[in-house]
Amino acid sequence: MTYLLFLNLYRFVYIPERASPVMPLIPGVTIGFKSLPWFFAAAGFVILVHELSHGVQCVVEGVAIKSSALLLAIVTFGGAVEPDDEAMEAADMMSKMRIFAAGSLTNLATGLLIIVVFILFGDVLPIAALVFLNWVQFLSINLALVNMLPVWPLDGGQMLRTFVGTMRWGEALQRVAMYGFLALMASNLVLSMVRFGLIPL
Repeated sequence: MTYLLFLNLYRFVYIPERASPVMPLIPGVTIGFKSLPWFFAAAGFVILVHELSHGVQCVVEGVAIKSSALLLAIVTFGGAVEPDDEAMEAADMMSKMRIFAAGSLTNLATGLLIIVVFILFGDVLPIAALVFLNWVQFLSINLALVNMLPVWPLDGGQMLRTFVGTMRWGEALQRVAMYGFLALMASNLVLSMVRFGLIPL
């Protein structure tokens, strides 16, 4: 994701005709009203898979789960898993890193698997299934990539904090990474707005 954002920023400056739009997903603004049911259904599924992956990895690593919840709503569902703070603090660094990475890794695998499903079964699946899977694939891969950026409170930010937290300059490194990546994302968003405007999905 870091590479893609830097490459896109370079293109905006030097070869703007090759730059890609970077848009926030805003229901009713960049996501059209006709797409909202599909977006909410897919987002709920993607979040559920993400949180369940964190929970499963907690069990594998022997870290107790303080609470878990299945969220139900009118148009979507999701989940949340909260590891026990003391158990998480006592876990070794690699266990923590695997727990933080589990959600995004599973989302990435889900997105890539759906691409294979499209290739093998795209011709025979009903339109509704194709639309839903297309949204799941889009959101899964984007969540996987964005969530691993070293920005607090994203999983990537928590991984960075775990990795450099005991170093002498660890806190300073976290701040530099967080503000640097926020600036990188903001510059891509602003330049996208200037060049492309709002692009509804």
